[in-house]
Amino acid sequence: MFVVLLIIYQISQFLAFSASISHTSVVLAMDGSTVGQDCMALMVNVVYQERALRLGYLVVRGKRVI
Repeated sequence: MFVVLLIIYQISQFLAFSASISHTSVVLAMDGSTVGQDCMALMVNVVYQERALRLGYLVVRGKRVI
C-alpha cells in the first residue's frame, strides 16, 4: 500500500512540475560516469533552474571510451 501511495505522489509531483515548465523549452542532459569496476552509469537529466533533475539511469558493464 505504501509503495502505491509513493508512486501516486511521485506522479502527481511530476505532473505539477511538467505543467510549470510547459511554456518553456526543455533541456535534456546525458551523462556517463564510471561506477565500481568495469561498469558505467548512463543518465538522462532535465535541466531546470541550473539544476539537473534525473529522469532515468541505466548501469551497464563496460569501460568508458573517450
